Amino acid sequence: MLISEAPPIFYEAVIKNYKPSEFIFREGDTANYYYQIVTLI
Repeated sequence: MLISEAPPIFYEAVIKNYKPSEFIFREGDTANYYYQIVTLI
């Protein structure tokens, strides 16, 4: 399912930038937030 990048901003979304080596969340953790990962090419 594809979700546009624009709508989450209307819901007070926070945009964060991560380095490839950083963990966003770990396997087995409970999801407390919605994550939309965008790859910049």
